[in-house]
Amino acid sequence: MGVVFALARNDLEEQITTQLAKEMSEEIDRQFIWNCLAEGGWTKVVLPTLGSREQSVDIKLWIEECCKDEVLQSGREFLFKNSKDATIFILRWYQ
Repeated sequence: MGVVFALARNDLEEQITTQLAKEMSEEIDRQFIWNCLAEGGWTKVVLPTLGSREQSVDIKLWIEECCKDEVLQSGREFLFKNSKDATIFILRWYQ
């Protein structure tokens, strides 16, 4: 029984380690891409908070309706291709 438990534990630890490594890799890639886009003229905006779930949905709907160009989002961070979209976003949502 002890050997089976040890094998299962090792397998679980390996799965967790693999998942964490994948998430870290994806976050590093995202940060690299976002930095390249920002250097290329995109505008980064970081909200202090997303507020409630309803406000998060409102923000996404507002972006779809009001922004002229592409917008990327990761949590509280937004990256706007169009600086005018970013400015209007800040005026509307930054609190």
